[in-house]
Amino acid sequence: MEIVVNSKNKKYSIIFEKGILGHLRDYLNVLSKTLIIYDENIDKVKLANIKRQFSTIFTMEIKAGEGSKSISTFTDIISFLVENKFNRNDTIIALGGGVIGDLSGFTASVFKRGCKLVLVPTTTMSMIDSAVGSKNALNFKNIKNVIGSFYSPDLVLIDPEVLDSLPRRHYINGMFEALKMGLLLDKKLFQFFEEGTYSKNILEVIERSVLAKKRIVEEDENDFGIRHILNFGHTLGHGIESAYQLDSLYHGEAIAIGLVYMIENKELRQEVKNIIVRMGLDVDTHIANVDKDKLLTYLENDKKAINGKIEAVFLEDMNKFSIKQVTVEELVNLLGK
Repeated sequence: MEIVVNSKNKKYSIIFEKGILGHLRDYLNVLSKTLIIYDENIDKVKLANIKRQFSTIFTMEIKAGEGSKSISTFTDIISFLVENKFNRNDTIIALGGGVIGDLSGFTASVFKRGCKLVLVPTTTMSMIDSAVGSKNALNFKNIKNVIGSFYSPDLVLIDPEVLDSLPRRHYINGMFEALKMGLLLDKKLFQFFEEGTYSKNILEVIERSVLAKKRIVEEDENDFGIRHILNFGHTLGHGIESAYQLDSLYHGEAIAIGLVYMIENKELRQEVKNIIVRMGLDVDTHIANVDKDKLLTYLENDKKAINGKIEAVFLEDMNKFSIKQVTVEELVNLLGK
């Protein structure tokens, strides 16, 4: 299956195919100089099989986790590219989850003002969310995504087979982004979570999530208007994630906690909270343990915060949302309500 994203900056395809990692040569120029950036959790047998398909291949292993979305890791990659005489016609392949996609995408966007970029997402989070939309970012001093760029990939290749070996917590982490998309834009997608059938219907969950985000991105790629709705759960969630020092709470988990308190319909809020708990995330415990003072500080440094106020997306009801300006104190005070 192929989904074409008509980006203003670059038209590109997202190709879904089981076993696609075994024949990348059918989609990529395997004769060009290529750097594969991957994290330490990648199956080394799969990596070796991929490497054998290229004539001039370089690899760089990155420590897993949000801590790698840093200026120091970025400069390590730039140094590697320069030392090995890469040029803007060469290719960076991001093989991994959202962190690898962000880090590789940001590097590709600025190296010699832009080199070729191919995303090969290997987690539910990266397949559902971060492989679509052109946003790339680094963290700084535990502040999420404070350095970033817009840069579309040349191609996205999704192999659902890699999810078979994905740890349960990582698998569920990405499912929370699909839950968000269902609440915002797709009742059928939300229904899979109501029924608990999201794993049984994983391919449709990924497809519907990608299509929903594609519609928004094509209308507002550079995030000046309607794309702001995709920040549902993220404004509060990013602050919570930062308050947990970007390590003990995964990105999707923080977003799931954050979106609960942005739902204004009390019945729907409780239903969504129950779904999240059934998926294995204890919302109340995480909220009880979050440092509210740290959370307030991180929210004040959010890129959307201006003069003590911050833009936040509220869900009035299923697929019915609004964007409001609130103080950071008002946002923090929503927790636990």
